[in-house]
Amino acid sequence: MYSLVFVFFFQAEDGIRDAQESRGLGDVYKRQTEFCERLAFYGLIGSLSIFFTRELGLSSLLASELSNLFTSINYLTPLIGAYLAEVHYGRFGTIVRFCVIYVGGMVLCCLAAHPSVLSGWLFCLGLFGGVAVGSGGIKPNVVVLGAEQFDVTIPEHKLQLDSFFNWFYWSI
Repeated sequence: MYSLVFVFFFQAEDGIRDAQESRGLGDVYKRQTEFCERLAFYGLIGSLSIFFTRELGLSSLLASELSNLFTSINYLTPLIGAYLAEVHYGRFGTIVRFCVIYVGGMVLCCLAAHPSVLSGWLFCLGLFGGVAVGSGGIKPNVVVLGAEQFDVTIPEHKLQLDSFFNWFYWSI
């Protein structure tokens, strides 16, 4: 997630830097952003049911339902993120806003899971209100923002676009 900040600096300097260098650096950070987002998501989802049952004392059934609800929200909110990017904030603005929400949710989850705190409602607030909603603005926009940097009418850019997609999807 932190690598997303660097993308913004490189994109803002497109007029100053050589376009080829800027595109290469920006692409690396876009891929890193998606990689970090996916790493955080799968890191959470893999142990979520166990955390709910062992640490929060929920039944296995409820833990499974909450895990599935988290996954569902995670895959439904990109519709909202795509809409906001197209109509209101643009891709860049949407990614920034939702990245802040995502990181805030991760911080809440970490704080709430600490043994001295161990707060179920705070963890769920971070999980559902932060991480699940935050990923909805990142998922549909990062790859499109990266692809929009290429002019496919130029043969060299077409090859670079193919390379971008290969590396992007490999990173996730």
